[in-house]
Amino acid sequence: MASNHTTHYDLSQWQPTDEVIRTDFNADNAKIDAALNALAEGQAALTAEVAKKGNCRIQYGTYRGTATSKGVTVTFEGPPLLVVIGYFGYRTILLRGDNRAVSLTGSAPFDTATITWSGNSVNIRPGSDNEPTNSSADYYFVALLDAGEE
Repeated sequence: MASNHTTHYDLSQWQPTDEVIRTDFNADNAKIDAALNALAEGQAALTAEVAKKGNCRIQYGTYRGTATSKGVTVTFEGPPLLVVIGYFGYRTILLRGDNRAVSLTGSAPFDTATITWSGNSVNIRPGSDNEPTNSSADYYFVALLDAGEE
């Protein structure tokens, strides 16, 4: 019988003078099997929980407005779900499925552009000459992408 045991799993540790007994090995193997099984079950449960959380990516960048009535098409690395565009104090929000963009200023929100979604791209067509999404200027954006539909 082992006179010493490991700290964490109480596995047998024999000294040269200890008698080696088959049942000690069997007991150790049962402890190891139970610990490995608990790890595997924990990993499976964690994997299942992560799968429920979904996937998304964030992309940021710039685009140059065209200042045309046809608008500007911005293409992303994956299908955009939400796009926020920044331009001189304006924040314009595009939400996949909506056909109108909403711009925010320091005062009140207002409709600014017609938007058309297509795969990894969105076309932003201005609603007026005073358009905070498609003047001949550089715009900054942050987009939340659906990584599951690449």
